[in-house]
Amino acid sequence: MYIPPYEQIVIPLINRFFDISNFSAITWVIFTTSMPKNGYLHEKVAEEAARLIHSGAFRPGDKLPSVRKLCQNYGVSLTTAVRAYLELENIGLIEGRPKSGFYVRAQVQRRFKETLTARPLSTPVTLDQVRERMVTGEGDADMISFGPGCPNPDILPVAKLGRLLGRVAREAGSAGVTCTLPPGSEMLRRQISKRSPEFGCTLSPDEISVTSGCLEAIRIALQTTTSSGAVIAIESPTNYGFVQLLSSLGLRAYEVPSNSVTGIDLDALEAARKNCGISCLLITSNFSNPLGTMLSDPQKKRIAEMAAAWKMPVIEDDVYGDLYFGERRPKTIKSFDSGGWVILCSSFSKTLAPGYRVGWAAPGRFLEGFKRLQFAGSIAPPTPTQLAMAEFLRSGGYEHFLRGVRQMYHRSVVKMREAVIESFPKSTRPSQPQGGFLLWVELDRQIDTIHLYQQAVQAKISLAPGPLFSAHGNYTNCVRLNCALTWSLRVEKAIQYIGELVGKTSSEC
Repeated sequence: MYIPPYEQIVIPLINRFFDISNFSAITWVIFTTSMPKNGYLHEKVAEEAARLIHSGAFRPGDKLPSVRKLCQNYGVSLTTAVRAYLELENIGLIEGRPKSGFYVRAQVQRRFKETLTARPLSTPVTLDQVRERMVTGEGDADMISFGPGCPNPDILPVAKLGRLLGRVAREAGSAGVTCTLPPGSEMLRRQISKRSPEFGCTLSPDEISVTSGCLEAIRIALQTTTSSGAVIAIESPTNYGFVQLLSSLGLRAYEVPSNSVTGIDLDALEAARKNCGISCLLITSNFSNPLGTMLSDPQKKRIAEMAAAWKMPVIEDDVYGDLYFGERRPKTIKSFDSGGWVILCSSFSKTLAPGYRVGWAAPGRFLEGFKRLQFAGSIAPPTPTQLAMAEFLRSGGYEHFLRGVRQMYHRSVVKMREAVIESFPKSTRPSQPQGGFLLWVELDRQIDTIHLYQQAVQAKISLAPGPLFSAHGNYTNCVRLNCALTWSLRVEKAIQYIGELVGKTSSEC
């Protein structure tokens, strides 16, 4: 690789990254005469820096150590360190910013076909391995992630929430670093109470308990209402987080058939209650994961009536309820609950800030037991995030944000569905959700979606295979796709690529 003479390197570099007035004549002489007579040393330093970048220690946009820090780390001269960074800049791995330093370059110049070049399949993965990867992440910033059921971080109001978090932490003083014991921040509970008529309930602040996310609310609700070995009715397919949660608590899952149009089969639920000793129902009433189903009001009312008649707790997950595509927010099962048998659970993790871990529950008749178990398990959720969320709700920022994000997710779901219909075999049957950002896709019966997952991951595409959403590993020919990603040519090409894999597998069978 050609490196120009030092005077063609040093002078422009000094002007770009240093204040030349700080360089004395002596410093200048030392700097310019320290140029090594061969290029081997700076190449070795460049290789070490590149290795850190490729390993993920430094990611796109991260600032690299200063030139002087590089000198200290590797025991080289200032000029050698500069030449090392210049070499990395020349090959497009990093970029220099005037008066700021060097940063890892965003890899936007990578060709898409390189991203989708599939390598030979490694050892077949197991369902447990896939499940673990879904929970922990694929660990690759270049992965096109249709698998995890997370909102799009690029559209979240990160800056505004950050400013609110800083402000409320300063204003709260010592109160911001003390625990807000169950039922949690009164300010936040008041804001949730004010919103409760929108989903068909009139909840007072005293009926609400703040939790560390919706899944914690569901876990505490299960522990409050059941004991080890109990049989819990769940939709089938269901949220794979529910499958893992029930297993960890020593509870047995009874899968009640559901479909993407009408949702859970209530006649089958009624029969299971009579014949299988169902202790509790765990259900997502609005835009279920993974089907995207919204139960009708008559169905919700019937479930509430069943709970009252059977004296059976119903744990209702409504975490997607705010992401409706229609004109108004759908009601909850809780809105038809007259005896306190429905425990309504939700959070802001799917809409606003997954990392803040702010959820809540309205446990009805189980409130006191719920609070005791919450204290015994986690004591309390973080105070600063509760206060920031309360202020975001109070200021009207949440409703304003929701109006835009609902439209965005609606467009993304429609585009994803259209792309699947166009790119996959004609026998493919995608769901048609009325809210949320998840799409369930049923493929030909001979398709093994665990194998499809592994093929896709080889091309840096993640998807969620159907067996994850069943306690018994059913739905081997189905996949769930996350539509929350910002629609782009890269996303569209990835869907086309999955469709090609499915078509090739179908033709070989």
